[in-house]
Amino acid sequence: MTVEDLFDRVEPLDPDRRDALHAACQSMGLSDGAVQGVEHAARLLREFELYGKARIQTPAQRLKKLRLVADLSRRLSSALSEVRTLDKVCIHARLEEVGLPDGLPFPQSVPIPGLAQYFEVALRSLEEAVLALCDQAPAPSKGGRKTLMTSYLMFIEWLWESVKDEERVTLGRDGKFERIADAAFTAAGVPAAAAGAVRFFVEVRQSADSTGHELD
Repeated sequence: MTVEDLFDRVEPLDPDRRDALHAACQSMGLSDGAVQGVEHAARLLREFELYGKARIQTPAQRLKKLRLVADLSRRLSSALSEVRTLDKVCIHARLEEVGLPDGLPFPQSVPIPGLAQYFEVALRSLEEAVLALCDQAPAPSKGGRKTLMTSYLMFIEWLWESVKDEERVTLGRDGKFERIADAAFTAAGVPAAAAGAVRFFVEVRQSADSTGHELD
């Protein structure tokens, strides 16, 4: 899925809030590409506020779900490896006949004997990716506020990646990046300023730097 495909499925910002966000970014001298990245982050954050926040997981719950995905991926991949080659060919033929749901396209190329073999290999890769994510995840801790801050990390990271190369954008308190994040939070309808989420982002980055891990 491309970035364009993703944002075809994400609700747009309220027009007035979008205009205010663009005006704030332009007043800080951000480039067009950076402004687009900030808007994308704000739209994803708005989606989270509308649909994800009520279903927020604690860090322990998140890790449990991820480990379940890794375990099921491993088990299904193992099960597919035991299916006869002829049966895999028949599975592929059936999938070609009925198609994949929701207009999902077939992979451009698949290994012989077809999609069942493709899924077997892809599920092994999925297991490895999920386990790597588990290894990088912040340690579970008690407290609702930190759980919410952990959920905001992805959006702050997206904002930072969008603007980090812009002139005079740093992570200092009350600096330009915090003002950019505040503008994105306002556009997304977050009922709080971005300062706490930005500080938590900085703390996690510093911790990751000290341990040699990447920020997940």
